[in-house]
Amino acid sequence: MLSDKDIASDALDMMKHSTAGTLKACLESSNPKLRQTLMQLVTEGEKSQFQMFELAAERQWYLPASQAGQEEIQRIKEFYATPTPV
Repeated sequence: MLSDKDIASDALDMMKHSTAGTLKACLESSNPKLRQTLMQLVTEGEKSQFQMFELAAERQWYLPASQAGQEEIQRIKEFYATPTPV
């Protein structure tokens, strides 16, 4: 029998994969109305996933990574903002 922790972990995993798949479909769509609809679904999926994450973290079923400091955040921003040579 699955525990509440197992169910929450599976739900988080399914939500992440579903949202990632919807985002991929959006990025590959050429129809503006479809893209808009898919992005709304991505946003809703992200919100639902975060709510599940908060519940799991609150009940100590999920241990999130430690928070990044300002220096680390800035380093990552700069890394992704720098164009990659082709």
